[in-house]
Amino acid sequence: MQPYSNTEGALTQVTTTTNRKVSQPRKNRATSNGLHLDDLLSLNAGAFTAVPTCVIRHYSAVGISNTELVLIINFASMPHNIPLRLVASQMGITPQKLKTLLSSLLAKKMVTRSRSMGQPPVYNFKALVKACLAAQAKQRANVTHRSRK
Repeated sequence: MQPYSNTEGALTQVTTTTNRKVSQPRKNRATSNGLHLDDLLSLNAGAFTAVPTCVIRHYSAVGISNTELVLIINFASMPHNIPLRLVASQMGITPQKLKTLLSSLLAKKMVTRSRSMGQPPVYNFKALVKACLAAQAKQRANVTHRSRK
């Protein structure tokens, strides 16, 4: 089984810039479920995986299944060069099912794969992020259009 290699923070490399000032979280600010931010951060310090909000909110609009999203999050959370069988084990699926999910993502053009001689394949998820950003923009345009009627 070949190991996989994720590009350096592929999901977190695509950023958008806005003119809005980003406010810093206030200490002990409660979240919508009543937990405080400090409580969330202390649960497992240093063990968070950054996934763009647009991916979380719009993955189904671009044809990504729940299981494919879990695969993407697993890839983003694991170190490079982990054998695919270990990724499959982490997800509770067979290596064959994982290969099927990867093939599906490649066919949907939501992930690209590149290979170098003697190196494991590198999977890049920038196309997924771009597609989700486009779905987000389309949704916003539809909301704006409906509100003008």
